[in-house]
Amino acid sequence: MFSAVFATAVVLRARQGPVSISAALPYAASLAHDKTGVEVAADSAFLVWDESRRRVVFRLNQVSIATSGGISTRLPVVDLAYTLHGLARGLLLPTAVAVHQPRLVLARDASGNIRIGVGDEADDTPAPESPEAAAFDLRAALAPLMAPGDEHLDAVSIVDAEATVIDIPHGRHYGVPRLNARLERTKTGLSAATDFAVDVGGVASYFALDATYDEAHGDVRATLDFQEVVPSLFAKEFSSLAAASGVSVPLSGRIDAHLKPEDATRVTLEDLKRAEVRAEVLGSQGIILAPDPVGIAYPVKGFRIRGEYDGAAGRGDLDTLLLELPDATISVEAQAGWPAASATTPRDGVSIRGTARLTDTALDSFERYWPPSMAKNARDWVVENLRDGRVEEARFAAELSGPSWDALDLANFGGEATVKGASVHYLRPMPPITDVDGQILFGADTVDVLPDTGHVGNLVIQPGGTVRLSGLTGETQYADIE
Repeated sequence: MFSAVFATAVVLRARQGPVSISAALPYAASLAHDKTGVEVAADSAFLVWDESRRRVVFRLNQVSIATSGGISTRLPVVDLAYTLHGLARGLLLPTAVAVHQPRLVLARDASGNIRIGVGDEADDTPAPESPEAAAFDLRAALAPLMAPGDEHLDAVSIVDAEATVIDIPHGRHYGVPRLNARLERTKTGLSAATDFAVDVGGVASYFALDATYDEAHGDVRATLDFQEVVPSLFAKEFSSLAAASGVSVPLSGRIDAHLKPEDATRVTLEDLKRAEVRAEVLGSQGIILAPDPVGIAYPVKGFRIRGEYDGAAGRGDLDTLLLELPDATISVEAQAGWPAASATTPRDGVSIRGTARLTDTALDSFERYWPPSMAKNARDWVVENLRDGRVEEARFAAELSGPSWDALDLANFGGEATVKGASVHYLRPMPPITDVDGQILFGADTVDVLPDTGHVGNLVIQPGGTVRLSGLTGETQYADIE
């Protein structure tokens, strides 16, 4: 009865504004020590009412925490939240904890475990090689949030933190000038939200992550928003991102993911390979080195990419890839499939089908946008024998297949281009056809020139003619003129 009356009085007083309770700090410190063995001290304390969550908050300023094992930590501001129901029952364990403006050290050891250390306020405090002196295990920290019962710890927050991230196996560390995070218990499991800025390679990148964990189904759903991320800089620091080393473009966008990790506290690479992912990314000015079999470096003015990936089903779709280049625009669509346990159609190997469209570029620049390994013989003939003029539009379709990603061969290829003012060297040393307006058709072994207009010396080419080059993959090439 007394506890209920006291709790009601506390709430009524707190709703009128912050109440100083510094005089009660010695009693609270003694109580904490008796129950936990931890020495706690604070410079001041206030009672605050949180109307949005209907909780009483005890706000402690300049908090010092020391354990019997010699671990000591200093925190600028700590909020301990209690429900009215809990106070009425005399429960002194908080239902929510928020730490404001701490300095953190996050370290990954050789086994991939993440440990978190809390630093003090001194700016000249060097970052430790390992934060073991003031650390806790992430898995152990999650345990109270998953514990049964009505009055339990249901939220942990970090507000306006600064952090240092240490990669112990590689001897590297990174500054995180701003970090906010919240981990909260829900009816179905856990929800988490964090936003932070990180400096990598002298460029500040920004991230915001929202995630939920469904304990009954083992599902994790996450949304990552990011800004000003340069993948090539991250690839230099993280070997797992080596595949992104060719992308030297600031990126912004969103990634939505759904996965079922075997261990929710430690997502592995295999878990990610089985995930469902949908992404939309925008890029600004920079350079993109396309991976093999393309292998071309593209200076870009901007680009957009949208697609999805289903690792469990062995399927990937590139819905849109739009590249704005200095002298052309390229758009690509592609689909890929590979063997997977949950694939609806069994597959013996890897297959990729794609289409590309190129608009408004000089014909002399065409070679920069036709991958050297794609229908190489046809490409070599085009690069050597089609000059001058412009490509108004070109379309290509290709299919690659093979037993694995490292052993893909070109299975099918075709394309067409609309040109204006081109010169066609159809049979050297014969004089070329000049001022050609018309269509050019490409195959893996053939090139067909269909001029609407053109000249050979003083001879005017009439519409309906055809120049067909064949045998491009053999030692002898043939030219048929109609």
